[in-house]
Amino acid sequence: MSNLATVTPIRPHVEVVESRVAELEDGYTRTANALLEAVMLSGLTQHHLLIVMAVWRKTYGYNKKMDWIGNEQFAALTGMAATKCSTAKNELIRMGVLTQVGRLIGMNTNLSEWKTKFNGIRKSFTESVKESFTESVKCTLPNQSNTKDNIQKKERQYKNTMPEQVQAMQEKAPSRHEETDKAFESIFWCAGMRKTGKKNAASAFRTQFALWRKETHGSPEEFARMLAEDIRCRAGVQFGFDRLHPATYLNGQRWNDEKPVTAAQQVKSSSAITVSKTGLVFWDR
Repeated sequence: MSNLATVTPIRPHVEVVESRVAELEDGYTRTANALLEAVMLSGLTQHHLLIVMAVWRKTYGYNKKMDWIGNEQFAALTGMAATKCSTAKNELIRMGVLTQVGRLIGMNTNLSEWKTKFNGIRKSFTESVKESFTESVKCTLPNQSNTKDNIQKKERQYKNTMPEQVQAMQEKAPSRHEETDKAFESIFWCAGMRKTGKKNAASAFRTQFALWRKETHGSPEEFARMLAEDIRCRAGVQFGFDRLHPATYLNGQRWNDEKPVTAAQQVKSSSAITVSKTGLVFWDR
C-alpha cells in the first residue's frame, strides 16, 4: 500500500495597497508667481521654507491673506518641534518675509521689504534676479581648480583691508591672566624663595589670587606684595623655610601661619626683667 502525499499550494500574500493621488478637486493653493520666485531665490533655510509653505497652506489655501496659526499647527504641518517652528517664524517676521498683526500671520507681498539674499526689486522681480544671479555665478566660476590658492588669497586680502586696531587685536589677543602673571613674575618670584617649579607656582598663584580677591577685592599687585612681605619675614628665621618650594607655599597658604619671632623681639622680651646685684627684681613696663 503506497502513502499519498498532501500537496499544499503556495500562494504569495497579496495586500491591497491604496494609492494616493493628488487632485485639484481635493483643494489647491493659489500663489502669485512673483512670490513663489522670490521665495525660491531668497536663500531661506529648510526650516524657513517649511514655515513659509505652512503659512501658504493655512492662508492662501483658504483664500485668506492672514490667519491665526499656532506653533502646534506649524509642528503638525512641517514635522518640526514646536519650539523650532516658533524660532523660524519669528526669524521670518524679523526678515520681513512674514507679517504679524496681533495673533494673525501672513505673507508680506511687498517683496522690496524682504531682508533676504535677493531683495532688489525693480520693475520686474524675475529680470532683476536673473541679472544678479548670473553675475554672481560668473564671479565664482573661473579658476575653480585653484581653490586652495584662491582661499589663501582672499584671506590675505581680507586681513589687509581690516582696520589697524582690529589687525592688532587679532594678532595678539590679551590674556585674562596677563596682569596676574605680571605680578607673579615681577614681585612674587623675586621675593627670595627658591626658584624651582615655576610653572606650578604660576598656576598656584593664579588660583590663590582668585580666592583672595573674592574676600578682599584687591589687585594682583597687592596680593603679590603681601606675599613678598610675608616671605621676607620668614626667610632666614623660620626653620626649613629656605627649602620650601614656592608652589607648596602657595597651595598651603603658608602666609596665614603664625609669624616667626625674630632675635630682636626675643631680646626685647627678655630685657623686660632686671635683677640687681642685691637681689632685687625690677620689671619694665
